[in-house]
Amino acid sequence: VMAIGWRSYGDVISSTFNNGRSQNSYLYKGQNQTGGKGLLILRGQGFGNVGSYNDEIESGYFSGTLSSVGSALCR
Repeated sequence: VMAIGWRSYGDVISSTFNNGRSQNSYLYKGQNQTGGKGLLILRGQGFGNVGSYNDEIESGYFSGTLSSVGSALCR
């Protein structure tokens, strides 16, 4: 289950937006960055429909570079 702040989310995301100031975000179908290739959301961009990831997102990570493993902390 993906936790953002004090709330947990599991298999409920159908749209997303990255409102971060310095990091890209990645969403994964499995816990701890598993479940295939992550869905990349660049800073200032989003998806009104996440397609095949709809209601299947379990983990999310943030990174300042496109090749970085990232962390669960948004900056």
